[in-house]
Amino acid sequence: MTNGISQLSVVGRQLSVAKNTNRRLFIAFIATATEIGLFKEPMIEILHYVELHARSAFSFLEGASVPEELVVRCAELNMPAMVLADRDGVYGAPRFHMAAKKAGIRAHVGAEVTATDGSRYTLLVETRAGYQNLCRLITRMKLRASKGEGAVAQEELAEHAAGLVCLSGPGSAAILAAGGRDARAPRRCLEGLCEIFGRRNVYIELQRHFHRDEEVHNQAAVELARELRLPLLATNGVCYATPPQREILDVFTCIRNHRILDTAGRLLTRNSRKKWRGCLPTFRKHSLTRKSSRRASSSL
Repeated sequence: MTNGISQLSVVGRQLSVAKNTNRRLFIAFIATATEIGLFKEPMIEILHYVELHARSAFSFLEGASVPEELVVRCAELNMPAMVLADRDGVYGAPRFHMAAKKAGIRAHVGAEVTATDGSRYTLLVETRAGYQNLCRLITRMKLRASKGEGAVAQEELAEHAAGLVCLSGPGSAAILAAGGRDARAPRRCLEGLCEIFGRRNVYIELQRHFHRDEEVHNQAAVELARELRLPLLATNGVCYATPPQREILDVFTCIRNHRILDTAGRLLTRNSRKKWRGCLPTFRKHSLTRKSSRRASSSL
């Protein structure tokens, strides 16, 4: 206890002399206080960011890092869990699961599934039955199409929806239709997803990579979520573990589109924002009783 209070005093002094309150020091201050049992009741609940939409190199030519590299970076950023959602497949799931197990990270599996209308839906596995349904859905799609192609119909999504959570994000029909001639189209798309997966299993996904068009879609998505009372979910659409790997993704993009780097133009990524991005924890306040408040004050 004495050592803990000494550590806490050091952090407290650093905070008091800081010209502007340092958020990282504040986190250390609260974490140390909680660890040594200073508060009878918790002052705050620390909420960690978890990346729920990451692609690996198994999203052929659309991801630049192998699953192990993503897991290593996830551990470096102190994320407790992550989701690997590759395009139209779960090929990287075994390697991802083994790497995450060694790193002490909870591994969650999903996939970006291409629909017949050209849009994509990120489906996350919630239960064992959900994993079975995702595998069956992808298998059915692949059996009737050439390599690297294939799409699922709405009826097939409905048939295999149990145990899955749907993210209606940047590539989904609802967001792609936003701003089109038919103002009701995005709402109809989302209402259809709610009928298929259930309202509690549909989330509006937001990503921010400093693109002007993306901001327009984000605003439309927020408005749709407000109208339909659907929850918002922030992800980063990770395609590589570290910024230097963006160059690998650019080469893959050229291969996919049969271009060279000099002529690829806007097909290439505009910046390196689709990397792993560490986010400081956010806090949810808890009420303190007067007794526990006095105890904290006297101990300090």
